Amino acid sequence: MKTEIYDSNGEHLGAFPLTESHLKRLKSGALTVTYHTPQRLREALGDRHGSFELTRDGERIVASNPAEVKRAIELFEAIENA
Repeated sequence: MKTEIYDSNGEHLGAFPLTESHLKRLKSGALTVTYHTPQRLREALGDRHGSFELTRDGERIVASNPAEVKRAIELFEAIENA
């Protein structure tokens, strides 16, 4: 399920896939998300990887590193379109 992510100023960054388990963990604290290009798509999409931290602020999921979240969203969109 894709979840809307925001920066600390409340600006919308985009939707990122988080599992129910991720969302439950966010209720009790921060969540570190690590992502990478699947091996079979590295030739087409390049070897992209990174990580970012998410926290919950009321009803919103907030990222501590908005630029990294945007890179992850771009990668997941490229994977969906590959």
